[in-house]
Amino acid sequence: MIALGPRVGALAPVAALAAVDLDAHRSWERRREARAALAPALMAANTKLGETIGRHDRWVDEWRTYIHELETRLGVPLSGVSAESHPPQPGELEAVAGA
Repeated sequence: MIALGPRVGALAPVAALAAVDLDAHRSWERRREARAALAPALMAANTKLGETIGRHDRWVDEWRTYIHELETRLGVPLSGVSAESHPPQPGELEAVAGA
């Protein structure tokens, strides 16, 4: 940029401001490109984590079912379940009927 005449000083703040804006814009573009490059890897990691959590949930459900079957055979209250949230066991019905 070239300026001549008495208003040369008026261009100095505009030129400095434009340089700062260009630097900020370049910085923003670099951050955006870096994030865009990272996004597919993050999405793949999230998908893999979701699959792992799903497998663990199924495993825990299978074990809970197995443990509840054993507890039912033994006639003990089901672990991890409140008395109000599960149906009465066969022995519990007889106790209520006899009372």
